[in-house]
Amino acid sequence: MPTLRVAPVEAGLKAAIKPRLNPFSFIYAAAGAYIAAFLVLPVGRILVETAFALAEAEAPLEPGFGEYVARITLNSVFVAGFTALVSVALGLPLAFFTVKVMTPARGLFRVLLALPLITPPFISAFATILLLGRTGVLTQLLVRIGLPEVYIYGPAGLTLTHVLHFTPLAYLTVAAGLQVVPAAVEEAAASLGSGTARTLVRVVLPYIRPHILMAAVLVFLASFGDVGAPLLLAGDFRVLPLETYTSFNSFQVDRRVSLILASWSILLAFLVLLIMKRLMAQTQVAHTFTTRTFVYRARLLRWLGFGFCLAATGLLFLPYVVIVISSFGTVWTTGLLPAAFTLRNYQFILTNLQDIKNSLVLSTIGTPLCVGLAFSLGKLFRDYGPRAAWLDYLVLLPFVIPGVVIGIGLVKGYPGFQPLGIPLLLPIAYSVRRLPYALRVATAGYSRIDRTIEEASLALGASPWRTFWRVTWPQLIPALAATSAVAFIRIITELGSTLIILPPGWRTAPVAIFYYAAEGFIGRASAISVVLIAIVALGSALANLDYSRLIGRLKTRL
Repeated sequence: MPTLRVAPVEAGLKAAIKPRLNPFSFIYAAAGAYIAAFLVLPVGRILVETAFALAEAEAPLEPGFGEYVARITLNSVFVAGFTALVSVALGLPLAFFTVKVMTPARGLFRVLLALPLITPPFISAFATILLLGRTGVLTQLLVRIGLPEVYIYGPAGLTLTHVLHFTPLAYLTVAAGLQVVPAAVEEAAASLGSGTARTLVRVVLPYIRPHILMAAVLVFLASFGDVGAPLLLAGDFRVLPLETYTSFNSFQVDRRVSLILASWSILLAFLVLLIMKRLMAQTQVAHTFTTRTFVYRARLLRWLGFGFCLAATGLLFLPYVVIVISSFGTVWTTGLLPAAFTLRNYQFILTNLQDIKNSLVLSTIGTPLCVGLAFSLGKLFRDYGPRAAWLDYLVLLPFVIPGVVIGIGLVKGYPGFQPLGIPLLLPIAYSVRRLPYALRVATAGYSRIDRTIEEASLALGASPWRTFWRVTWPQLIPALAATSAVAFIRIITELGSTLIILPPGWRTAPVAIFYYAAEGFIGRASAISVVLIAIVALGSALANLDYSRLIGRLKTRL
């Protein structure tokens, strides 16, 4: 008797819901073409032009050029490495006291410790000058108590500025690792007689080692690629991003110098990217058990944590307090406070809003481009998984390549690109430069969607398009709001690529802050800094809203 062969239900469902031609292929192709045109080609052009410039050069480079490149690279590595070391050393206990200890007001500390990240590094550099410059507040206090002044124009000032600005980045990364340490592991160690210190050293720290290394790498990259702080604080201490910028804008420097420095930055970025991707793979651990966080309740630890967090928060916020005071000051010379207080700085800024308007216009154009790319690529990665891993590597490049280098590539690839009188190259540069941030938020949004719901919709006869818009998209709206806010915050504070691409008449708020500070208009620079901080703080507040609850309330009222 012949047996009846029945295809498995799962195979039938897959055959029913898997179309021969992905209807999103056009969107994927458009996103890929955008990345190819405005990231791959500009970066490739720099490398190719460098190769041709070196091959066809009639005159050799200046003697000692190799030593010069090695010196500025080592300078950059020294500052970035020391910044990473100190930032992680501060971020680790901060994360421990706010995640693993019942520290009083630890929820408030979590919010406050993350806030400095919403401001650009050059504002921290400007604040460092107000604090420790030749007539700075802390400098005057040091002189009054008989201590020597601190010379901040060089590696000391750069490192201090980057530590104040990037410690929250290390803190957040380590805190994310501490939150996934299973409580059962620490409880088992305690039951075997291990003390708190021994458990932390022998159990917790080895468990979060990838997160600690990732924190160090992220801080290193952020410090290594920053050009804003070196522009204000480097003095005679030369670093790679600053030298790339100055050599590109100088008419007296061999044109090959900027190309070589940009190409060298790209090669270093590829190397660091490989390390970063491996660390990211190690931090994405799939737990097969609950990850309830074990919390220490010892009274001594609680109040020690409160004191440490309070001191660290005060230190990180001190630069912003000084900026606010300076924004209301007239002249700040040898006193601990400005000579007088006034509203003229804000009156000047509010009657000359063109810089802020330019930033808002360019950010408004660049943010949708960045968000559209992020959600298109996020869905592509979700649909194709490991087969799209190479594209994930590519999209991470703007995170590790300095903005100055990306700006040089775009200027060389698309000179004079300004249709309808709008410098579209700037929003394009912003969308590519800040894509890694937006993509991570969008990818997290996709990861929270249950695939079985989409499969059920497809199995019931809905088309892929209808399934996406009726099932997937409503679940992505909170992620869309968060992605848009993150992209806007990162875009409106971008300085590196702006300095390279900026056409006449389109000066942005970050560039205005830099020029005002460099020209000695400290009050104006402080006032526009406060306005910019207020704008990005508003964007950060919007990013942290519970949009699912808001949408639910609107639906019930309607």
